[in-house]
Amino acid sequence: MAGYGHRHPSVTVIVRAHDAAATLNRALNCLAAQTLRGLQILVVDAASCDETKRMLATAEERDAMLECLHIDSDSATDCFNLGLQRAEGTYAFLMDATDTLAPRTLEELYEVAEEGSLDLAMAAVANNARQVAADGPSPYVYADDDAFHAEAWKYFDAGLLPFPCGKLFRMDRVRKSGAKFASDGGTAFMAAFLMDAHGVAYVRDAIYNAGDFCLSASLAWDLSHCWTDEHEQDLLDNLFAHWGMDEDSQTRRMLQRRYVTNVITTIVSTCSPACDLSEDEKRAHVERIITSDKTQKIASEAAPWSGVVRAMLMPIRRKDVDLAMGEGRIISWISRHTTSLGSQLFS
Repeated sequence: MAGYGHRHPSVTVIVRAHDAAATLNRALNCLAAQTLRGLQILVVDAASCDETKRMLATAEERDAMLECLHIDSDSATDCFNLGLQRAEGTYAFLMDATDTLAPRTLEELYEVAEEGSLDLAMAAVANNARQVAADGPSPYVYADDDAFHAEAWKYFDAGLLPFPCGKLFRMDRVRKSGAKFASDGGTAFMAAFLMDAHGVAYVRDAIYNAGDFCLSASLAWDLSHCWTDEHEQDLLDNLFAHWGMDEDSQTRRMLQRRYVTNVITTIVSTCSPACDLSEDEKRAHVERIITSDKTQKIASEAAPWSGVVRAMLMPIRRKDVDLAMGEGRIISWISRHTTSLGSQLFS
């Protein structure tokens, strides 16, 4: 592909586009407005049924930097894995066609990563409800890997990790780590990439606007909510153990909080009217989650950090399926009828 303006692209931007006709032009315009030159832009059409394909064909004719790929699945896993296979840039940046970024975001991340020969540079993430940003100076470049490992918990606690979008990944590290996306929202990819990554920076002034970021309070339910969090927890446990941080108190609290939040969110999602399982199937699903050995161990150790968590931990610890589902229905109702409260239920 020609037209980067450079023989070798500095950054490959991989964009997932599924039924994105309403937002695609906005996303492409924000990429065209980036101050960093030498981009390769790969837009992966993920089995769109609207005007996305036609719009991409038109955009590809206009922009020599843009290449459109098509897959027969709407899976972000398939999109990003294909994009990473086709990436030619020194770095890769992942985004969804519903999202945007500030004009200097890629340049700010690239300059910091290049100056420090870093494997990862992270932007702050915002959506319509809030901005997720860690405290401290910007850019903050970790002096060594141990320093990042000791503070990684706070990026996970804030939700910046393992969320894979809004970050610059050095492609050499992606290839060496063998990192690939699985059906877990990016946890497998991030855990493999971070395992032996060298050099990390957080650039708070670089903004990635993610429309659907951390909107678990909407509590929509579909088959993607199948319980996979024990596997995800194992991936993170192994990552922090590899770093020698598994006994660190702040890391342990973060891992417990993350797992308990996922348990409660899954129960509430299952008890939502949007869940199309039968009542017997819902009950079996909840019972399987709250009676697992890992859930019982973590629930017994976790300290509640909100009234909702305190209320839900009681039936989980007791393995009381009826009470857990009853409370789950109440929280689901509150979340659906009081949006502002629903988004703060676990705060």
